[in-house]
This record gives sequence, C-alpha cells and structure tokens, in this order.
Amino acid sequence: MSKRIAALAGRRIDAPEAKIARFPFAEMPRVRRELRDLFAGERIETLVCAAACGADLIALEQALDLGMRCRVVLPFPVDVFRRLSVVDRPGDWGALYDTIIDNASATNELIELDDQINLQAAFSAANRRILLEAARDNDRPFAVVAWDGVTRGPDDVTAEFLALAVDSNFDLRTIETCRTR
Repeated sequence: MSKRIAALAGRRIDAPEAKIARFPFAEMPRVRRELRDLFAGERIETLVCAAACGADLIALEQALDLGMRCRVVLPFPVDVFRRLSVVDRPGDWGALYDTIIDNASATNELIELDDQINLQAAFSAANRRILLEAARDNDRPFAVVAWDGVTRGPDDVTAEFLALAVDSNFDLRTIETCRTR
C-alpha cells in the first residue's frame, strides 16, 4: 500500500488594509475544521507545504495534531521567511511558526531554498519543490489548495501551485477561504 502524501498551498490571512477579502481572519475556524476533516477523511499520512501565516500554518497545526508527518519547504532561510510571510499579518502566527519549524528541524523535515534572486522566483521554486516532495514514493499524488478561487494575476503563487498540481496529475481538493464576498 502506498503512502498518502498531500502537498498544500493557500492564501495567507488578509492584511488589515486588504481591499479584496481573500482569507479573512474570521474564516479561520471553519478553514481549520475543513482541513482537519479532509486530512482525516483522505487518510493523509504526510503533509508537505510552506509555513506562511494562514492556510499553511493552520494545515500544519492540524496535521501535527492528527499525528501526521510534516515536511516544510521554505523559499528562504527560516528567519527571512518568518519576517516576510508570517509575522506581518494579524494574529499570533510567530509562536506557531516557531513550533512548526522546531518540529520540522528536529525530524529532519525542513527544507530551506535560497538560490533565487527575486521573491516571485523563490516562491515559484518552493511550489515546485513542494509538489516534487509530495510526488515521491506516492502513486496517488494529492494536492490541497486553500484559497478564494480567484487569481490575483500573474504573480499569484497559489494559482500557480494549482496549475502545477493539475499539470502534474495530482488528485486535487480545494478549501474555500472566503465565503463573505
């Protein structure tokens, strides 16, 4: 029997000044429940994703709580990623991030990429690596995208992840992060 491994990408919690709601803070409890139910229902054993505030950290928190193995892929070193993608949004994401990173580091499940010259290329490289890691030793690749279902444009790394997963024939599930539009 093959391992059930999931790759995940999703929206970060909205910034206070966000003009368009993509993942409002108020949606967090529902998204948390839906991710937990999905992981349990699909019998996911390993989760592979980044660790940004919002969908990533919520998913990793639920995965650890369910006893799943968690592999974290960051486009930058831990401290740089924390500053750029974790503590810049509402909520106490820093403590959860530190716990997730400590766990991934202790279990040799932390991958830090740092060979990109710009943010977009770095996040794209992380997307590709997340999908690659999830596809290894997995004859039924599975991807989860937690998002609002609307692309922000050509620089939308969540939409890019979705397209890459589809192109790579991953079994795909989506979790809606914004029902208040």
